[in-house]
Amino acid sequence: MRRASKLRVLLFGVFVLQASSALAQAGVAVPPSAVGSLQICPIASDLPINATAPELLALRDALLRRTDCSNHSDPRIVASFLALQGAVLRRLGDFDQSILVLERALMLDPDRADALLDFALANDAKGNRATAIAIYRQMLAQMDPPLPVKNLLLSRIAALQVPIAIGVGEGRLQENLEFRPILSLKQSLGFGFGYDHNVNAAISADRLRLTFPDGPIDLPIAESDKRRGAALLQIDHRLQAQWAFPQGDLRWQQRVAQRQPIGLPDVRSMNIEGELSWTPDASGQMARVEDRDSNLLEAWLGLKPRYAVSAQQLDLGGASLLQSIRGQVMASREAKWFAKSSGAEHCLMQSSFDLEEKHYPQRPILDSLSSLLSIKLLCDGNKSPRQLFFRMGRDWPTDDRPGGMQDRKDLGIAFKLRAFDQPEVEPNSNASNQLQLILSRFDDEKGYNALIENNLTRKMKRAALLFERSQQLGSQWEWVQLAEVYRQHANLALFALKGWSIGLQLKRHW
Repeated sequence: MRRASKLRVLLFGVFVLQASSALAQAGVAVPPSAVGSLQICPIASDLPINATAPELLALRDALLRRTDCSNHSDPRIVASFLALQGAVLRRLGDFDQSILVLERALMLDPDRADALLDFALANDAKGNRATAIAIYRQMLAQMDPPLPVKNLLLSRIAALQVPIAIGVGEGRLQENLEFRPILSLKQSLGFGFGYDHNVNAAISADRLRLTFPDGPIDLPIAESDKRRGAALLQIDHRLQAQWAFPQGDLRWQQRVAQRQPIGLPDVRSMNIEGELSWTPDASGQMARVEDRDSNLLEAWLGLKPRYAVSAQQLDLGGASLLQSIRGQVMASREAKWFAKSSGAEHCLMQSSFDLEEKHYPQRPILDSLSSLLSIKLLCDGNKSPRQLFFRMGRDWPTDDRPGGMQDRKDLGIAFKLRAFDQPEVEPNSNASNQLQLILSRFDDEKGYNALIENNLTRKMKRAALLFERSQQLGSQWEWVQLAEVYRQHANLALFALKGWSIGLQLKRHW
């Protein structure tokens, strides 16, 4: 009863403010009397309900500098500080980062109604319907909110679900199915231009060595096969549709990307991808939490599976180069052990297994079946979010492909950076900077070809460095700058590559 009373007071203050403004944009305030001695650090009540975007950006950057609060010895102070930080991030539209921050706040103080509400709203806005509904229902069941609070929670649940009737034979059977009354659609269309230093992916060697019975012979590379650089025009369209059912969420994603080098029609490309995925509903886990004093995050942060099937077609020079179909099983959960050992504040681990069949219409000898096991860690810290991933896989040829079976290993690390790592340089910038390094190794099972350098077993090492800067231009436009440099070393000159590219893209989001 003591906990319920405390939450009732907190929720009443929160929802009186929430009801007076748009739900998606409202801030969540905690009454100062409820936090007492926590005034030494910024708290949720310091967030103005009608704060402008520049004010929110300035506050976000100021909070990032307050390491004394995020690393404070008192968990109540840290929880209050993180609740404010998560609310600011949610109102800025950075829902992924907001969810990570608010999860940490709730782990330190599960009684924080403001953090709990913002956590639900961020999931709601992100499209995680099942999670949002489960939290709204949990608040109704366990927190005994006053009538205004209850009405608002019920309105959010009603907005995410509606009963429908299903025909059975000649009669009708009413089922308690739930889905969005209006289909959830998101899409973006990008137009860009750039320059590719090696648009035809030509080898970096000038000569090839062939092995004959009378000895090796070096052959020069024809001019038409040497590296060519060109300016590029690019169009990229992405569409996502999501349906919500009682058992989980069904999602369709597709992408069409066209790349047109100016003056080189033989290397123009078009990539078409489509993916259908299914994410089971997590509310069943919430229903199993019967103890009112249980940590609710144990249900939310448990194993979250996802199943997907996708297809891809890649055209080069107007002809089909690659066709593939892939199945994927993915699961994610919190990685407290890694966060503790690495010094990060919070980490999420994602693991996946992929099985893919590849078909090359013009060169069927290259057809293969491949498997790939991936592990990704997404960590959040005071300075910058970061990602670390490791992939290993095997590629089995379906014909007598040169080199036979191939093993692959990838190691990658990515950082999200602030400009010059100094927030005060651009206090009102709504930009995101990401730097990514990927190291790869490919090994063949047997000699590649008897004529090529005495049938060596092919071994390749590749390093790629990518930089991406995106900046919001209003609510629907985005300006993206890209740069990539790569180098592939190989013991066979035929597979030694190097190149770089730059690009600029303007995107419109709906």
